[in-house]
Amino acid sequence: MAITVSCEGILRSPEDKLRVMESIKTLCEREHLFLEQDQEHGEIIVCPEGIIEIEYRMDYVILKTTTSVAGAGYHAYVCEFFDQLVNSCATALLIDDECEYLEDHDFERLRDHYFYSYLHLLLTNMKQMDEQEEATYAWDNKSYLPLAKSGCVITPMGYLNVREFTHQTLDDAAKAFFIWNDLEKNAFFYRNSALNSMWNDCTFEIGSEAKASVAEHILEAIEKAHALDQKLPLPMKQYRHLCGLLNRPEKIKTAADMGLDEVGYRLEEVLYPYGSWLILEDGRCTCSFDHNTMILTRCDQNQEWLSTMRITGYTADHKLKEFAEGFVSRSDADDVFEWEDETIRCRGMRVQLNDEQHTILIQAQLICEKETLMITIELADLSTCERTMEHLHMILYNKETEREEYDVRI
Repeated sequence: MAITVSCEGILRSPEDKLRVMESIKTLCEREHLFLEQDQEHGEIIVCPEGIIEIEYRMDYVILKTTTSVAGAGYHAYVCEFFDQLVNSCATALLIDDECEYLEDHDFERLRDHYFYSYLHLLLTNMKQMDEQEEATYAWDNKSYLPLAKSGCVITPMGYLNVREFTHQTLDDAAKAFFIWNDLEKNAFFYRNSALNSMWNDCTFEIGSEAKASVAEHILEAIEKAHALDQKLPLPMKQYRHLCGLLNRPEKIKTAADMGLDEVGYRLEEVLYPYGSWLILEDGRCTCSFDHNTMILTRCDQNQEWLSTMRITGYTADHKLKEFAEGFVSRSDADDVFEWEDETIRCRGMRVQLNDEQHTILIQAQLICEKETLMITIELADLSTCERTMEHLHMILYNKETEREEYDVRI
């Protein structure tokens, strides 16, 4: 029952398509929005959890977004954005909005009737959860999956303790749950934007330009929130920590602290999806791909290399029985291992290489029915070997059945 809004039209000629693409580009520049598009697809980033997807088909264009996660403010903004696009583009476009916001521009009706009703139903579903159950809500991040916690829901705004969250008033729950809950981008919007980025993207390290950029974005959002409402509690512990990492002066001298302890999924181990497999590794890893090989690289705060894991998967047309002995064994191996559980069989070996760094090499093959993973791990330090072996044992196949959790998305 997600809340959506779209804008679509028929492309009768290549010129129609070019006009639409140019109109979108011009409007995004005027609104200072990030736009990326090619001849087939595109996306417009409006705010955290607020992305407009663009799809160009042979004779059709559609811009669409789900607004139930970001909030009523985002929904209203997108409707106005689409309205400007319709009025500025020579190609005929139509807006499809189930909330009919443009009919009366009544924001209170939009928020109370649709978004608060949506949140009320979500809270009702959460109250029916058993204290030991695990659940996710609107987790669409394809790069990793946080580890579940009993009695909590994984959301883009962090772990929500079901008992605590469901005992709040609807208005307080909305301010904590939706990123853009009001018509304007107020202090709550900027605070929630910072919290969203802390939970989803931040590793509280600045060893790379990308990580430093995430930290700077968070600090700017917190400072905007404080400028708009100096009484609003903020994540000051995390603010001061990030300022220290960036060697940046603290622009906020006095503000109430939210009292948050650990914030950030990526500070812990997470599950990295690879096909039907879930690979457990440090959340601070950098994930990249070389063709169909997933590479997870971990460096410390000073960019000193710690480990690299390479995972390549294969699918056979029959049930696999034999291991690739040339891959999982060698004459100079310091250790060989083999184990089997209800779904997965594993065989591998470990050896310390005679290179300058005395690198620890682990090679393992995992088999489940017709699928197999070939995993190569290089470690800088023998002390991390035991935990790495535990990670191999915790690799999952077919996450829908293995995680034993349900999605409270409505």
